[in-house]
Amino acid sequence: MEYVTVCLSRKRMTMEENDSESAQDLEYQETQEQLKEASKESAKLKEMEFRTLRAEELRRIEFRHTIIQLALAGFGAILAFGIQYKLSIVLLLYPFLMLWFALLWRQNADMLARLREYIATHIEVEEYQWESMLKARFHPIWNYDTAFTLLFICSELVALWIGIAQNPENIVLILVSCLCTLLTALLLFWRRPIITEIVGNPL
Repeated sequence: MEYVTVCLSRKRMTMEENDSESAQDLEYQETQEQLKEASKESAKLKEMEFRTLRAEELRRIEFRHTIIQLALAGFGAILAFGIQYKLSIVLLLYPFLMLWFALLWRQNADMLARLREYIATHIEVEEYQWESMLKARFHPIWNYDTAFTLLFICSELVALWIGIAQNPENIVLILVSCLCTLLTALLLFWRRPIITEIVGNPL
């Protein structure tokens, strides 16, 4: 009788252990499924964020092209008009226009640099990705930012020089134009955010 009782007790303990293990397995499976679901949701959110930032980056790149086109078109029109009709005032007003373009260029460059840095450091997880590749192939001197910056400054200096040559007596406007040229150079060169250089470096 005692033997039967012991066997039943052992059998009951074995069943309880099996039930406990089954419950732990179910709990583990549920935890893993929840982790998978959370990982999928995180991946979807990161993909949506990536697409949004990429679209914003492309819009800002297009805006850079618009600034370049407007600056060059404005320079050509003002230069032709000022030389043909010998209007030095028009030529001396070009630095005001370039100062406005420089403000737009600098603000857009700052935002574009921050966008690319965030994509490279928070979204692109693999070592070799597009933004990281831009950083690896960056040249500190010969790059598009430097070329366009020099182009802006040279066009401004040309207009300023022709305006001064046509009417050197307009001292006030010449001084103001020189000041605008200096401010434009400071905006474009002083701690400028090189778009490809900023990737990988904290701001």
